[in-house]
Amino acid sequence: MALVDSMLAMFGIWSLYLGVLTAQTLRLDYAMLTGFALGGAYLTKSPGIFFLALLPTTILAAKWKDNKHSNLNQVGKLIGLWSVSWIIGLGLYNILRLGPEFHMLAIRNKDYVYSFADFFKHPFDPLRPHMGDIQSWFWNLLPATTLGAAVFGIVASFKKSWKMVLLLLAWCLGPLFVEAALAKVFTARYVLFTATPMFILAGAGAAFAAKKIKTLTVVGLLGAMPLTINYLLLTAPEKAPLHKNERAGYLEEWTSGTGIREIAKYIKAEKIKNPEQNIVVGTEGYFGTLPDGLQIYLSDIPGIVVRGVGVTIFDVDSSLIDAKKAGNRVFLVVNSTRFKIENPELKGLVLVNQYLKAKRSNGTQEALTLWELAK
Repeated sequence: MALVDSMLAMFGIWSLYLGVLTAQTLRLDYAMLTGFALGGAYLTKSPGIFFLALLPTTILAAKWKDNKHSNLNQVGKLIGLWSVSWIIGLGLYNILRLGPEFHMLAIRNKDYVYSFADFFKHPFDPLRPHMGDIQSWFWNLLPATTLGAAVFGIVASFKKSWKMVLLLLAWCLGPLFVEAALAKVFTARYVLFTATPMFILAGAGAAFAAKKIKTLTVVGLLGAMPLTINYLLLTAPEKAPLHKNERAGYLEEWTSGTGIREIAKYIKAEKIKNPEQNIVVGTEGYFGTLPDGLQIYLSDIPGIVVRGVGVTIFDVDSSLIDAKKAGNRVFLVVNSTRFKIENPELKGLVLVNQYLKAKRSNGTQEALTLWELAK
């Protein structure tokens, strides 16, 4: 997931940069490259459509002349170049139509986005709570020092380069507002691609500050908070200042990957002890954190099979029972809140270990449990 959102952010900043070069130079090759960046963004994720919609704002970066007739010609050329970019970008996206599941994109988008009709029925819900989420994410994850430098960069640069400031704000705040107003599901990674223009503004703010005080002092002031947060994320993530939704998703709930690596290490060790015996691992879920998270570690080891057997586990799946009867060693990996088997020992299950996730605010803890089918 992180790679996909990072890739979207990468294509977004290239779309902006190449779009600005197109507006400033009126060159066809830059327009074509802009189209490739736009197509890459839209192929990566549906929010890539924001970049196609925002392309005309690059007119703010155009270099105008005193001659009104020349400026009209320039606008005409820009519209033609934007058309080239849009045709290439949308052409790349439509490659997806060659796949048999293309229609699923529109269906899945409806699971995550409200329609405009829904928005007009309740324009401030979810807009108001989502704007609060964004404030928390930017304060902690941008983080606050970078946000402060960006605000300073806006103020310091506005008089000299107000058009470029407005352009960067449009590419940042425009998608933020639309997502906050229309998104059913909203997490920090969904707004990652909007943060890149903020770093440009923060860089401008840091450059201005460096003229007044020592550069090392500026670097220290800007770097202290993000380095501290990164250190906590690497060493004690439960202590990092994460928004409650991010903390729950990544550290506390069934979506957390806590314990997966340890379970993979244990299963590898058991396979080494008896390389002739095959191992079958059943997991909750059919894709995503489980079983895919476990397959990342074990898919290249012969004799180990990992497969999903259900979302909520009410009984031992028949395929696991058959695997045990065939002489395989059989394990079951499931989060504690999704394990609903009463008297598991009567089903032949033995608890091998459990891996506690971070504590919730109410003091309770989810755990990833590893069971072995002993009989």
